[in-house]
Amino acid sequence: MNVISVWCPCVRCLNPDCRPIPHRQIFLPHPNPRSIFLSQPDWPTDGWTAYIACRECGFVSEYKKSDLEWGGSPNLDLWIHNSFRCVEARCDQENCKFPIPIYVLAMQSDTANDLEEILNDGKGTAMCKAGHSLKRPLTVANMKDVNDLV
Repeated sequence: MNVISVWCPCVRCLNPDCRPIPHRQIFLPHPNPRSIFLSQPDWPTDGWTAYIACRECGFVSEYKKSDLEWGGSPNLDLWIHNSFRCVEARCDQENCKFPIPIYVLAMQSDTANDLEEILNDGKGTAMCKAGHSLKRPLTVANMKDVNDLV
């Protein structure tokens, strides 16, 4: 069996009460997986930030490029049954035009309702571009699969 390892980016859940593993890894999609035998990818771009939710506890945190960790993955099987989704949520200001993009690792079969349930179980902070807080209970306004966190 020939196993090729690839670089795999991740961040750590910032919820100290995440169970059963505090500070668990949240694996992120990478648009161009690269062999572990090549140099580590220079990704994402400088200045990058994203709101990412832990699938296990629903905690939403803002992450920066400096929060990213790189490790090796034996293959890309993680993405066969899972996908990374961007859900657009609303802020707590009724007439605001800025949705809040939140990224979450999901199973292929997860619906918007499934992700709402996961995200509503958690806490954390997320803000729209106008500086308004995330409206709770969270309602998914739009959802799409992504292979890059832009």
